[in-house]
Amino acid sequence: MPVTLEALAILVLFFIPGFVATQVYIRNDPTADASQPKYLLSVAVWAAIVHVLVFPATAGLLTERDSVLQHSDPSSAGSCCTYSSRLRFLD
Repeated sequence: MPVTLEALAILVLFFIPGFVATQVYIRNDPTADASQPKYLLSVAVWAAIVHVLVFPATAGLLTERDSVLQHSDPSSAGSCCTYSSRLRFLD
């Protein structure tokens, strides 16, 4: 069970692509079963598939983020916010 708003946001952002893909699949396949347990499972499976397919395109952003964090000046306001959110993420 998510305790913080950040954890809830991560869960929502993970499942949105799967929800959209499942909706498209169910609307285009008249024989698709939309019962509650199967629907939730299909949302999770489609979310994982979408994230695996998109990961190669977004993997470069991780190295870009790391280089920005390494070269930022901690005394500036923008990097201070980034630094504090990074510390919160590491907890």
